[in-house]
Amino acid sequence: MKHVEEFVKKYLALAKKTGSKYQLPYLTVLAQAALETGWGKSVKGNNFFGIKDSSLINEGVVETKTHEYENGEKKIIKDEFEGFASPESCFDFYGKFVYARFPHAAKVTTDCIDYVIALQSKPKAMYATDPLYVSKITKIISMISNVDKQPIKIEYSMIPGYVDIAEKDLMSIPVTDKDSRLDEVPTTLEDKEIKTTKVKEK
Repeated sequence: MKHVEEFVKKYLALAKKTGSKYQLPYLTVLAQAALETGWGKSVKGNNFFGIKDSSLINEGVVETKTHEYENGEKKIIKDEFEGFASPESCFDFYGKFVYARFPHAAKVTTDCIDYVIALQSKPKAMYATDPLYVSKITKIISMISNVDKQPIKIEYSMIPGYVDIAEKDLMSIPVTDKDSRLDEVPTTLEDKEIKTTKVKEK
């Protein structure tokens, strides 16, 4: 669990800042970053969230191999992902990205599990194509909360389609692929005035 502790220590503050600014559950934000980068071992262009190249920000483009799931089949592809000037820039953009692309999920501000379920709730607008995405993020949330010394109680039986995944299988995960093409998002995105009330994690 050393690399889990190191990842949490290094990026927890950024996740909390994003959670507070955009009213998103920081545990889920950090869990997504962990899954997308293999606990920080595979970070291309400071992109911690598998966000594909978009017109919403222009800090660079990174072409890399990734994978998608199509009809349950895993495929390896090459795609262009957004590049960021720094981890801070990426974490901040993630909040804007969620409000633009997944406004229904952005309304789930307090429950970290309900939030990731919401991200995957619309078949044509899911955050990830991985059918086990909710299960993986849920397990990682549990791991992170223990390191953060704020363990949360998760009702696994209440999570639709939950599949238990061993922690050892989440220790070294390559960048997961997203279906985040932003084809329904406006070409410009102005900063919104969002309350900065601290998010309560359950």
